[in-house]
Amino acid sequence: MATAATKNGTFSITLSGFSHELNWRPTEFTSAIPLDRCCSLCCVIPNKSRGLVCSHVFCETCYDRMVKSSSVCPLDNTPFTKSQANTVDFSQLQLLTREVHCWNRSNGCTFVGRLLDALAHFHETCDYHIVTCSKCKGTVVQRDILDHQKRQCTGCRASLEDNHFGASTRRPSPAVPHPRVNDILETTKKIETLMNHLADNQASIQDSLNNFTATSQESLHDVASSIANQASQITELCQKQEMFNSASKTTMTNIEISLEGLPALLHNQCRLRNVAPQTFHLSADKVCWPVENIMGRMENENAPKILSEPFILGGYRARLTVKFDRTEPDVQISSYFSLRPGSNDDGLDWPFVIPVKMSLAHPTDRKKEKRRLIDPVASNFPEIFQRPSQDVDHGEGGSLVKRSDMDEYVTEGSILLCVELLRDRDLYAAQYMEVVVDAFAEMLS
Repeated sequence: MATAATKNGTFSITLSGFSHELNWRPTEFTSAIPLDRCCSLCCVIPNKSRGLVCSHVFCETCYDRMVKSSSVCPLDNTPFTKSQANTVDFSQLQLLTREVHCWNRSNGCTFVGRLLDALAHFHETCDYHIVTCSKCKGTVVQRDILDHQKRQCTGCRASLEDNHFGASTRRPSPAVPHPRVNDILETTKKIETLMNHLADNQASIQDSLNNFTATSQESLHDVASSIANQASQITELCQKQEMFNSASKTTMTNIEISLEGLPALLHNQCRLRNVAPQTFHLSADKVCWPVENIMGRMENENAPKILSEPFILGGYRARLTVKFDRTEPDVQISSYFSLRPGSNDDGLDWPFVIPVKMSLAHPTDRKKEKRRLIDPVASNFPEIFQRPSQDVDHGEGGSLVKRSDMDEYVTEGSILLCVELLRDRDLYAAQYMEVVVDAFAEMLS
């Protein structure tokens, strides 16, 4: 029986599917072969086995019978399909390197070596093979046959006495047990030996079952850990898919908004060739506002400010305001950004924390763009960025340009103000440093 430990610590194993010299011959190994090599049903160790999802392993013969019968594991009634059965090979080369005892060990042979060497020893040099005595017809180890006939064989002694004394004057010989009695005694000894082997095998099977149970529990734990890991990976993939879908949706929204604003953008090509009277979107996070008749409004002392129409910026409803500071001879033109109550406020994050860039576009030179940056997180007026409860004119901003520098930004009496959300704070920090450097350079000049 496969992997059955005997009293002296060896493991009697039956092999199948290897070579004619090895197949179906119980072989005593000096160390145990792993349980996953052993058929869970017939205990034979084959050269090829099938592993099921329930962790049981079967030789090809048992597996084929199971498939023809019901495709259900006979040990725990777990159903399976052919695609779920994994093939495990046990090469003869791996087997031949394992250490074994000679097959004549029970006859007294003490050889121990690799299975490959044991085959050569057994067939070529071992003299512990069992032979039959030509006189008494008893079984004798080959190396002892000469001594047997000289000293023990009753058939041999009887023949010698007949030749020496003659048949009529034969010396009385002591009573010799009948051959049938010897056979019975020999059979009794064999039965006792077999019973001892059965007891040893039973203990070995119990140990194997205990080991198999522990191994199965460990394997199930590994399977559970693997499933949990795969579930985590699937969850991560789903999250990435959701992020991709969200990004795709945002991109499509920006495209739709850009297409909606395209007429106004084309209407304002060449930077306010003929300024449109409303704001228009370049994307979901960027809005432009052409301010008409800026010079005339700036000269009108009764018009301290100009309000844009409310617009949606990144989902938030907002407004731009242009103010004129006439306390100095050179009038300061300032821009302010403010939030307005909107229908989508319940689904937005509050307070508003996304950095904002307001810019005065130059008709021909982008480097001359005037910028004003706002960081709601660092604002001295945090209440401005709370969820607005009423439509009031509270905003944050500051000076963009003086009246004396205004002319080069005016095209056909209008200027173009833009407001943009800078969701990337690294980009915001870089642009903030550029604004600081420009302001310092302007002070030096």
